[in-house]
Amino acid sequence: MQLYENSRVSSMEMEKVQPGHIPLKTVSVECLTLDAWLEGRGINEIDFIKLDVEGHELQVLNGGVEMLRQSRAAFLLIEAKSVLASEVLGPGVSLEQLSGFLSPFGYRLMVLYTDFVNLPTHPYYTNFDALFARVVRGHQKSTS
Repeated sequence: MQLYENSRVSSMEMEKVQPGHIPLKTVSVECLTLDAWLEGRGINEIDFIKLDVEGHELQVLNGGVEMLRQSRAAFLLIEAKSVLASEVLGPGVSLEQLSGFLSPFGYRLMVLYTDFVNLPTHPYYTNFDALFARVVRGHQKSTS
């Protein structure tokens, strides 16, 4: 990770240098798959997972396939950049991609929370969180 004085421009992309900013330091971070992280901590049920990993959401979800297959997470709040995959500009994931990936595991889109829409300069660029919930036989699975 490249860390900057202004944390809003810090980046996980080593090749992505922020124009007009000088990195304070570079930090190496050990990465685990979501499945390995959960197994290492003995976590069997999760009420809520928030993913905002700067365009790497599908990679994180791929690392949690066993958790998803076993319906161990009740809710997933995931940052998305667009509705359609063809509208994603730069790093990010679309609702189309997220729904396509999560649907076979029984997760359905419940609601969107829009952070902003920037229509004048980037007609397809938005930033929002999509809440997915696991459903069983057409009903939300109880988490209590």
